Amino acid sequence: MRGVPFFFGVIDLSINKKMWLLSAITAVSIILVGVFSAYTLSGLRASFSRYQGQVAISQSFFAIKATALSVAKNDPILPNTKTALDAANTKIMMLLAQIEQTLPAEQKPADETEQDQAAEKASSGQDDSESADALASISVEESRALLVDITNLWSEYNKQFNSAITIAPESPQDALQIPDAIYGLQLIPMIERIDRLINDNQVREQISYDTISKLMSSILWMILIPLLAGGVFVVLIQRLVASDLRKRVFRIQTVVKQLGEGDLTRRLPVEGRDELAAIAGSINEFVEKTHTILCHVKEGSNEVSVAASELYDVSEHSAHSSIGQSEAATSVAATVQELSVSIGQVAEQAKNAQDYSVQSGKLSAEAGGVVLSATDEMTKISLLSQDSAELIRDLEQRSSDINNIMQVIRDVADQTNLLALNAAIEAARAGEQGRGFSVVADEIRNLAQRTAESTKEITFIVTKIQEVTVAVAGSMETELQQVEKGVQLAEKAGGSMAQVRGSTDQVEEAINYICNALLEQSNASDDIARKIDEIATISEEGSEAAKNTVSTAKRMDDLSEKLTLAVNQFQL
Repeated sequence: MRGVPFFFGVIDLSINKKMWLLSAITAVSIILVGVFSAYTLSGLRASFSRYQGQVAISQSFFAIKATALSVAKNDPILPNTKTALDAANTKIMMLLAQIEQTLPAEQKPADETEQDQAAEKASSGQDDSESADALASISVEESRALLVDITNLWSEYNKQFNSAITIAPESPQDALQIPDAIYGLQLIPMIERIDRLINDNQVREQISYDTISKLMSSILWMILIPLLAGGVFVVLIQRLVASDLRKRVFRIQTVVKQLGEGDLTRRLPVEGRDELAAIAGSINEFVEKTHTILCHVKEGSNEVSVAASELYDVSEHSAHSSIGQSEAATSVAATVQELSVSIGQVAEQAKNAQDYSVQSGKLSAEAGGVVLSATDEMTKISLLSQDSAELIRDLEQRSSDINNIMQVIRDVADQTNLLALNAAIEAARAGEQGRGFSVVADEIRNLAQRTAESTKEITFIVTKIQEVTVAVAGSMETELQQVEKGVQLAEKAGGSMAQVRGSTDQVEEAINYICNALLEQSNASDDIARKIDEIATISEEGSEAAKNTVSTAKRMDDLSEKLTLAVNQFQL
């Protein structure tokens, strides 16, 4: 098929033009079918219109015949005969007028009749000689003449029948003879002419019906044949285009699969001048550019891999050196920091010692005065202690007196309790008269009991006071002895404090000198510590940068290897 010039030209067209060509062929097929259908349907419509008119004429003739026969045997004497005759006359005249309007105005010329017959013959594909003979049996003029005769015969029949109805009251016998007479004279000839026209019209109906059937059959073939021809042609074009596209797409898929596997040496086949060829050309250009880029990437990847490896080695060595330097600087900084702290602490202690020395000098001076004051106060305390001892001995005597008094109160409480008990016994003996006295006796007894209990508590407290007083008296004797010794020691302490004051002044001068020296040494150590801290910080930053450089170099080396592996997947 590709050897045929037309089909070869179709293959070379673009896909868009191929679609337009298929659309045009389909549209032409539809237009041809539409034209043939319109032409045939026009003839079918004319034949169907004629057939409808002929059927209407036949129905009208049958109605005229039936109406005329329905009144033919009516009795003119009956009163409703006139009404039935008038109704039949109106109906028949109306039907005749309709038939006259349905008939053609004039006879067609012979050439037009022949053309119609030829058209019907061409549409049917058969010989219509019988139709021509049937049409020639009664012409339009003859039909009109017969229609005029029918009208005249019915008018005369109606007139005679009305005459019979008119004379029926006066001459019934004559009136009864008139319908039979006019039936043979007017109605029978009228029926014969109607039958002739009906037969002729039925022949025409049959011819029109046959023509319609033939046209219907011809319409089927006139639509199917162009549709089948156009469909076959379109299918052939589609199969041709689809086969060509399928083969080209298969070849493109094969190459694309190889490209997808990494073989960038393959190129898509460029066939024809359609969209697929343009797409294949564009993809080939893209693959060519990609091939060139990947070649450059592969070369750059190899160079980057070598540079990354060298950078990694250098960075790792630098990182180790930086780490050692940073550790050494950190160790020195820590040592200097500890030394600075120790010096600061010693200076602080020296400063504190200086402060303590100054305070000791002051305190020793104050202590001398205090010792003198203490000597005087100790003398006063000795005198006061003697007075206190006398008072305590007097307190001890008073406590003994209180104890004797409490013994008397306890005896009185016991006697009161005994008296209250006796009073209660006597009140019980007196009965009702002694009940009030019994209550008073109970209250007295309770009061005596509480007094006895309070006396016991007071006695216990006074006993404790006596014990404490005795102990305090003994302590006061001991205290008097200690106070006398304290006075003697205070006098000795006054002499010693004078010697301490002289030594304290000398210690204060020495500590002041040491404190100034340590302060200067502490400031120098702080400066050294700050400088070493700065060195350690710089070393740490350098070490961290070296570590980052090593990490970056390692990542660069890994990326270079991955890039090399990715590029090696392509066949360049």
